[in-house]
Amino acid sequence: MKLLNKNKKQISTEFKVISKNKSESIYSATSILTQNNHILIIIRDVSHSKKQIELRENFLRTVSHELRSPLTSILGFMELLIRGTAGKLSPPQKKYLKIALKSANNLKNLINDLLDLSHIKAGSLTLAHTKVNIKKLLDNLIKSLSPLTKIKNLVLSTNFQNETLSIHTDSEKLRRILLNLVSNAIKFTEKGSILISCQEKETHLEFSIQDTGIGLPENAQEIIFEKFTQLDSSPERKYEGIGLGLSIVKEL
Repeated sequence: MKLLNKNKKQISTEFKVISKNKSESIYSATSILTQNNHILIIIRDVSHSKKQIELRENFLRTVSHELRSPLTSILGFMELLIRGTAGKLSPPQKKYLKIALKSANNLKNLINDLLDLSHIKAGSLTLAHTKVNIKKLLDNLIKSLSPLTKIKNLVLSTNFQNETLSIHTDSEKLRRILLNLVSNAIKFTEKGSILISCQEKETHLEFSIQDTGIGLPENAQEIIFEKFTQLDSSPERKYEGIGLGLSIVKEL
């Protein structure tokens, strides 16, 4: 049981209540330690808001599924056109098709992010544990992101040198976590470098991403992991995206 003290003055939890007629309600309880050491407990019925969230998640999941199939076909045909399968293209035609293909790929990534997030929230995301060599994982990650870093003249590296260390985990999920974190670092770094570190602890590994980018205010360090959250959401914002990458990291 968690206890309130001077270091932890507020604790929140949720619980379900099933009535005699089998209807289910969800309540949120927050315990607050006041200045005179009294405990204030606030209980709210959050059943409606939980239902709204569930409906929204189901909607996003359904729409994402319906969009992915036709988009896959569109991407395939665009790639065939660029290769000249249906006839030779003029330089302007190929240029415009490549721009369209890039935008379509961005849309595909967005749909995949929405689906992944929905599966995680629904608890239907399965884990496939395999033996993962950490050095190879980091080296392959750096190699796959090299086109992005070359465009911005950034140095992406790792200081992890243990070539024999392996762990049992879901390699794709771990790779996705690191990929999203490093991609975020690349996005907000205009010059300099990005370093991927990994330290061996007694019972676990600790990864960290360090960059020479614009940084993040301390009061924003929690909210950036919430869905669809961006510090600058104005139409004139410099950085693209809708704020799903870090929320996927948090959930995974």
